[in-house]
Amino acid sequence: IEGTPGQPYGGTMSEFNTVEDNMGKRRREASSVLEPNQTLLTVTSFPRLGCPGFTLPEHKPTPVEKGVSKSLFFPDEAINRHPRFST
Repeated sequence: IEGTPGQPYGGTMSEFNTVEDNMGKRRREASSVLEPNQTLLTVTSFPRLGCPGFTLPEHKPTPVEKGVSKSLFFPDEAINRHPRFST
């Protein structure tokens, strides 16, 4: 289930309530189509995210040489090609 909002949230305290409410709505909507013996599992990130060899094919981070993220742990090839991100 996509967890990225259609538009970025602002920085006000009232928008934190909006984020929480939207998360609840997504969970209720997804739960409504599950069988009685099924449940949702929330994983906030891929378990091996940032570990060496977590991509297939394997890509190595390039924090200094090139790239968008400049991350020590996360290669640009692993970034979602989404219009909001400059990959």
